[in-house]
Amino acid sequence: MPLSDALADAQTQPVAACVLKAGGIDAIERLKDARQANLLFVLHHWHTSRNFQEFWRNLFQAGPHIKVHIHEALVLASRRTDAVWYSPSLQQLLYLEAVLEEGNVVRAADRLHTTHSTISRSLKALSNGLGIDLFDKTPRGLKPSNVGRVYGVQIRSSLEQAKLAFDLARYETNLHQRPFCVGHSPYIHGSLLPLLEQLTLPGSEAPSILLRSAPTTRLVWRVLRGELQAGFGVLPIVDKALWIERIAYEPFSVCLAEHHRLAIKSRLAARELSNETLVWIPRSIHRLFYDEIVNYLLTLKFDPRRFLEAHTITQALDFAAHGAAVALVPRSASRFQRSGVLFKPLTDELIRIETALFVRRDQMRAAIKEFVAVALPAIAALKLNPLAR
Repeated sequence: MPLSDALADAQTQPVAACVLKAGGIDAIERLKDARQANLLFVLHHWHTSRNFQEFWRNLFQAGPHIKVHIHEALVLASRRTDAVWYSPSLQQLLYLEAVLEEGNVVRAADRLHTTHSTISRSLKALSNGLGIDLFDKTPRGLKPSNVGRVYGVQIRSSLEQAKLAFDLARYETNLHQRPFCVGHSPYIHGSLLPLLEQLTLPGSEAPSILLRSAPTTRLVWRVLRGELQAGFGVLPIVDKALWIERIAYEPFSVCLAEHHRLAIKSRLAARELSNETLVWIPRSIHRLFYDEIVNYLLTLKFDPRRFLEAHTITQALDFAAHGAAVALVPRSASRFQRSGVLFKPLTDELIRIETALFVRRDQMRAAIKEFVAVALPAIAALKLNPLAR
C-alpha cells in the first residue's frame, strides 16, 4: 500500500496500522509529511515487536517534527521490550478517567462511590502493568504526567463505547420486566411526589408504577441501564442518550434557628450568610449541581471550609435547629415542620433548583411514551415552572 493511502486511513485506524501497511519502520521518516499523529497508538501496536527498541531509535532520528516525549517512550521501551502487552481492566480505565476529569483521587472516589485507597492501588497496578508513569507526585497529590494525559484522552472514546454497549445490554434485559419503575431524587419539588404517587398508566393491563428514591446521578445510571423506565431528578443532567424535559423551578430558602441574629429579617440575600457555617448537600450526591451553586457562593466570599454536609433535608433542619449552622434548602422544604426552626426566602435568583423528567431517548415508545404523555399535563397543571415560555 502506498504511504499516502495508508496515511489517509489515519482518521479511522491507529497510526501504527497505517505505518505497517506502508512498509513498517522504513516509513517512519516520512511521517513528517503527515499531520501530527498520536504515537501512543504506535507504542501499543509495536509493544510486542522484537524490533521495539529499534523502532523507537529510528523514531528518535526522524527529527523534531514529531512532537512526542521521546525520552519517556525510550524508557518504556527499555522496560518492556520482551514483555507481553498488558491488558488493563475496564475498572482501572474507569478509575483513570475519573481521576483525570476530577483532578484528584478523593473527588474521583466520591464520584465512583469507592475509597481513594482503592483507586490509588488500582492506578498503581495500571502504571506498573503498562510500564508508564501515568502520574507525577507533587506536594498537592498526584498530577497526570504527559504520557498519562495522552493515554487518558485515547481511552475515553473506547470507554464511551464500552459503557454504551453495557447500557444497551442491560436496558434490553430489563425492558420488558414489570412493574413500571420510576425514580425520583429527594430534592425534587415537594409538590411532585404526591402527584407521582397517584399516576397510573392507561389501560386495564398496564403495569403498576413503583417509585424509587435515589440521588440524581444514581437515577441517571439506572435509567440508562433499564432498571428504571423514567426518572425525576435535579438539573443539570448531561447525557446525550437521555431525553430531558424541565418540569419545575424552585427557589431556595434559608433555614435557621428562631433565636438566630438574622431571624428578624423577612427575606435574606446569600451575601448576608457569607460569615455563617452553611449546611449544604454533599458533592457526591450531584457534583454538577453542587459545583454550580458553590462556584456562585465563592464569588460572594464564602469560605468553603465552613460548609457542612447534610444528606437529607431533615438532617439539614437538625443542624439549624441546634444553632450549629444555617441551611440552604428548597423552598418547598418548609413542609417539614420543626420546632424552633424558621424558613426565610432567599432573594438570589441564581440559587435555585430545577427538576427534570428524563427517559432514554431511543426508548420513547410504548409504555414509556404513555407515561410521559400522562405525566407532563398533570405536572403542568401544578404550575411549578414559571420560567417556561
